[in-house]
Amino acid sequence: MEQPIQQSATPQGTGLLEVLKRFKLVIMGVILFLVLILGIFLFILSTPTSNQPNNSPTVPVPTGIQRPPTPTLTQEQIMQDQLKADQNYAEWQKNVIDTYPWYNSLPLQTSSYFVYFDLDKKSFIGKLYPNTNDATPVADQENALKQQIISQLTSLDIPTKQYPILWESHPENQPNENN
Repeated sequence: MEQPIQQSATPQGTGLLEVLKRFKLVIMGVILFLVLILGIFLFILSTPTSNQPNNSPTVPVPTGIQRPPTPTLTQEQIMQDQLKADQNYAEWQKNVIDTYPWYNSLPLQTSSYFVYFDLDKKSFIGKLYPNTNDATPVADQENALKQQIISQLTSLDIPTKQYPILWESHPENQPNENN
C-alpha cells in the first residue's frame, strides 16, 4: 500500500513568513553594520591629526620671564629717520659740489656724444657715436668729437688735465638726412 505523502503541519504561508523574518534580520544586520561604520568614520574625523596645530603648549612658559616688547616705529621716529637720511644726502651733495664745483655743468650731450663724470672712478666718461654713413672715416670723426668735447669742457672751466677721460666709441648707422 502506498503511503500518503505527509504534508507539514504548517500551512503554506508559514514558509513565506520564515523567509521574511530572515530577510528582516539580514536588513537589520546591514543597517547595524552601516551605523557602526559611520560611527567609526565620524570618530576618526573628530580626533585631531598631527597636521593640526596643538593649542596646548608642550613646554610650560615660565611666568617670571617676559619677552621684551617688539619695538614699533612711531610717526615721529619715521620722520626723524627720513630727516636724517635727507641731511646725509644733502651733506654728500655739498661735498661733491665742494670737491667738483663744475659737476652740475655735466653731462654734455649731443646726438654724437655723451660725456659725464664718474664719481667712483674719478674720471670723465666720453661716449662717442660716430656716423658710419658719413663719408668721413670713423677714426677722423672720433678725433674731431674728442677735440670738440675737450674744448667745451675747458670753456666750462672743467679741469680736463686733472682727471682722465675714458673714451668709448659706439659707431652707429644713422639715416642720411638726404633720404
